Amino acid sequence: MTGYMTHEANLARLDDMGRRAAGRSSRVVASTATRARTRTEDGPAATVAIRRATAADGSALERLAALDSAAAPSGEVLIAEVGGEPHAAIEIATGATIADPFRPTAHTVGLLTLRARRLRKRADSPRRLRLRPRSAFRAA
Repeated sequence: MTGYMTHEANLARLDDMGRRAAGRSSRVVASTATRARTRTEDGPAATVAIRRATAADGSALERLAALDSAAAPSGEVLIAEVGGEPHAAIEIATGATIADPFRPTAHTVGLLTLRARRLRKRADSPRRLRLRPRSAFRAA
């Protein structure tokens, strides 16, 4: 068998694999769309808004704390809303979290933890002034 024959056999095999994959692609696309729709309804694909809690969020925080059987956070608090409804909250200074136990909130609490950690790190580090390079030439 020559090198050319091996090359032709490989090309034929690739064409066959491509035809098989094209036949499966329509089924794969349909099942992927179903999974994406399901994830959007109850999980991580939904839009999550993280913001600082205000005085108007007091009742929502109390409700979350009662559902989680924990004390309501005090001080600076971040709240995570999914679809406009509060699902979880975190106290920035201590990292204490509360979440709705009847909803999937593991991803949401993870996002809140990361954001609170960055805010604590920013508050702890002193601000540095950046010096901008000055042009050697002055405009006339």
